[in-house]
Amino acid sequence: MLTMTEAELDANPKPYLVTRCWAKEMYDKVNGDMTHWEWQSRVLGEFPQQSSWAMYPIALVHQVSDPIIDTGGAVNVGIDVAGQGRDETVVAIRERGNLIGIWAFPDADPRGKVVQLLGRFDRRLESVNVDAIGLGYNFALHLKDLGFPVRMVNVADAATHPDQDEIRAGLRQPEGRNLLALPHRAGSTTGEWTR
Repeated sequence: MLTMTEAELDANPKPYLVTRCWAKEMYDKVNGDMTHWEWQSRVLGEFPQQSSWAMYPIALVHQVSDPIIDTGGAVNVGIDVAGQGRDETVVAIRERGNLIGIWAFPDADPRGKVVQLLGRFDRRLESVNVDAIGLGYNFALHLKDLGFPVRMVNVADAATHPDQDEIRAGLRQPEGRNLLALPHRAGSTTGEWTR
């Protein structure tokens, strides 16, 4: 790409992909730093190794897979609702910085299964954060009607968690490595991630 002529850069053999010219402009924008988050995410389509926008540095996410110790404390839940088709409704449950588990439901209407799962943590539930865009809106109302501590979240909005900056700062410090622990992965993409 760096040795291509202007005509070669302007050639667009696959119009549905980014152009060579645009990729060259991005290369210049990041001063040739192919480890820059914009190059990694926008040109290569990969998760960046590091970004000021990232809650957790990806290198840390790859490093942590220690067994999770569920201490029985308060838990927070995140739910991303999907409809019928290839996508799955995903439920993630964490206790402080420990991700206790991730469950995926391919069902067109997984409300019953999700309610059953939440029931396992009933007295420990601090918040049930539901992506309320689209299908998630009525899903959240259903959970709220059942008495769960639902917080409707618009994932298009900026994060406003009060501890977010503190968590980020702690994770970027060597001594902050234990603030995040992920469960070992078991099985395929459908099902439960277990500890």
